[in-house]
Amino acid sequence: DISCLKILEPKNGSSFWRFNIFIDKYRDELFSYLLNKKYKVSSWYHSIDLLFEQREELNTPISDWVSKTIINIWVNEEIDNQYLDNISNDVINFLKEKECQ
Repeated sequence: DISCLKILEPKNGSSFWRFNIFIDKYRDELFSYLLNKKYKVSSWYHSIDLLFEQREELNTPISDWVSKTIINIWVNEEIDNQYLDNISNDVINFLKEKECQ
């Protein structure tokens, strides 16, 4: 039962930026694969602490995990349902193939 999931609808005038997925294994390979297929993705994420403090003095395991696992799928007015279906299928198939090796 997925009734616990809530799909948020944007308010009028809202702008989309990116949809984030977190990939523990094969993130860098998947990222390269998606770029080669010309998808609009990035892996950019930095911890907010880097803007305010010296890194060596901080322990930020959550921010560090996010920066190592994130893939940002850009979503804006150029992206349609077919694009989202295609990238979703490519991500799923890529990870299935890697897990079956």
